[in-house]
Amino acid sequence: MPKGKYYEYQIKRGALDDDFLSGNIDEFQYARESLDLDLKYEPYIFAHTINSRIARKQHGINDAE
Repeated sequence: MPKGKYYEYQIKRGALDDDFLSGNIDEFQYARESLDLDLKYEPYIFAHTINSRIARKQHGINDAE
């Protein structure tokens, strides 16, 4: 099973999306929680979307996470 903060983010993002699509939360709550989640995991998202080696160095993320 994958490990690390980016994987944790993906799981939480999926759960949030499921809640919204199933009608458990409204658009405002989805937007707020989505932004909070993205801000919390921003260094890990950035590390996986741009140049991961540079991003990891900028944010002090070692390869073990």
